Amino acid sequence: MRPSWTTLGLLAYFALVLGGYLYFNLPLMVLGLVVTIGIALAGWRRILNRNLDGARMVMLSVFTVMTLMLPFAIYKSNFAPFHYATGVFGMFAAYVLSGYGEDLRKALFGMLVLMQGIILLYLATTAQTILPLDYMVKDASSNAITLFLVLVQAVYGVVLYHQKRSVPLVTPVVTLYIAIEGYGRGSLLAALVLVLLSVAFYGFTQRSMKRRLIMVAAVGVVSALFFLRFYDLAVWYLANATKLSAGLVDYARAEMWEAYVDKLDFLSILIGADFELTVIEATYNGNPHSSLIRAHHFFGLPYLVLILFLCVAIPLSTRGAGARLLNTVFYLVILMRIVSEPSLFPTPLDLFFYLGLFTMMSSPPAVPSRGPGATPVPQVPFGASHA
Repeated sequence: MRPSWTTLGLLAYFALVLGGYLYFNLPLMVLGLVVTIGIALAGWRRILNRNLDGARMVMLSVFTVMTLMLPFAIYKSNFAPFHYATGVFGMFAAYVLSGYGEDLRKALFGMLVLMQGIILLYLATTAQTILPLDYMVKDASSNAITLFLVLVQAVYGVVLYHQKRSVPLVTPVVTLYIAIEGYGRGSLLAALVLVLLSVAFYGFTQRSMKRRLIMVAAVGVVSALFFLRFYDLAVWYLANATKLSAGLVDYARAEMWEAYVDKLDFLSILIGADFELTVIEATYNGNPHSSLIRAHHFFGLPYLVLILFLCVAIPLSTRGAGARLLNTVFYLVILMRIVSEPSLFPTPLDLFFYLGLFTMMSSPPAVPSRGPGATPVPQVPFGASHA
């Protein structure tokens, strides 16, 4: 069936947001922000509805904290207004778009497959054999590319389960392969968690005990064969061809954390510290390589605590044990990645972070397909699989 114009529009919008930030192209980022603001303004009636439900409480809390802390952020950075706008309007736009259930799911799936396809095509054609993804996008590391992929993969998993009560099986495996080719640590471990979670959840949520046993047996046999046949090769590859050979601790990032913590006093703990005279400014051009440092630097402790609270509390409050488990793990995976990458809080990618959260907070089994008032999406049996 041909995708709707709404699906294609959402896909183009996601590509604009992701592409503009990945390439750090200022005109594209400004255009993405303008479109984001337009989406938020188009849905102003839904946003300002007098019914103060959980989602609107989230928006009100984040908006209030970021607005109150904005003067301190401007004092530390001339770019603070841009980050404020991307964070606030990205959140509003995510709330509006969370009402387009089936189109949203299809657009996220299309974006995920498009990203995977482009990366696989590059890997198949590049002459680079050492850190190939570092050469794919100018001024963007393989860590950024794989993080974007893990983020979209996790959010798609949330939306897919919310609508279809199923988990992706194929796309997490492709994401894991790309993470391995990216020679990273964080994305490799994050993608591995997504694969194991999807396979385990699919196997153990089958209503038929026979199908469940077949799934477990198949995974066991394949794992055993892989272990016996490729164990030595896998150990050698992980030890010599990825950053896991250096251990799980990144000493450069640890140095940045130490430098930032050393800058904190009573006031800067509350409002955030600057990077002046730190290794973050002197060596890394003001890039803290952590979304948590970035969040605290711009909008202080209230914003950081609120974001971390939402990242854990909303998934844990989801109705249904299965949804609660999946949503919590998906967002813990995102949290694990952003500890060592400055890709969220606040950036254009906050849009995807809030998309998953607002999807969790909407009424299951599905939200309308073409916006409020349309026909609900039919549900498939619990535990079915999708790509």
